[in-house]
Amino acid sequence: MADIIDKCKILIHERNLLTKKMSHLKRRRHRLNKRIEGYTKAKRALERIVELAQDRLKSQLEGIITMAIQSVFDRDIKFVFDIEKSLPMLIEDGEKFSPKDEIGGSLIDIVSITLRVVLMLMVDPPVRPILFADEPFKHSGVLQKEGAKVIIELSRESGIQFIIVTHSPDIAAIADRHFTATRKWKISKVIRRRK
Repeated sequence: MADIIDKCKILIHERNLLTKKMSHLKRRRHRLNKRIEGYTKAKRALERIVELAQDRLKSQLEGIITMAIQSVFDRDIKFVFDIEKSLPMLIEDGEKFSPKDEIGGSLIDIVSITLRVVLMLMVDPPVRPILFADEPFKHSGVLQKEGAKVIIELSRESGIQFIIVTHSPDIAAIADRHFTATRKWKISKVIRRRK
């Protein structure tokens, strides 16, 4: 009988220890649930901040590129960017189309150079404000002069210096400084042109 009483005391003691441990674990679970709830609220807040930042960036990006396009073309074309699909689109007369579908490629020239400037401005920490462009607006034909005006405006507004390689006299004419490179009998010659 003494054995049974001792075993009962041991079992009661183990039950009491397990009850205390269970109580401790319940309190810990409650604290962890509170932390999870806090993290969940923080996650929702951050998701909303990211969404607002994307909307703001999208709006600014669309506005800047639309302005650049409309300053070159005498058409009511709007640039839109579908963030979910990562697709740039143009809208004209209610019709959506891709910049790459434009015959001649002049629209994509404008979108491309403007987008590069915008992306440079977004880099943190800032990069050197220099953009190299090889034959910008080469697909723009008679619109090269207007494209050159876009470069001037982008440079003025962003503080980015453009270094441009071009065969276009219209684009070369906008430069603060420009150089002409010639090659004769495998010898290159560079001449600085004055405005």
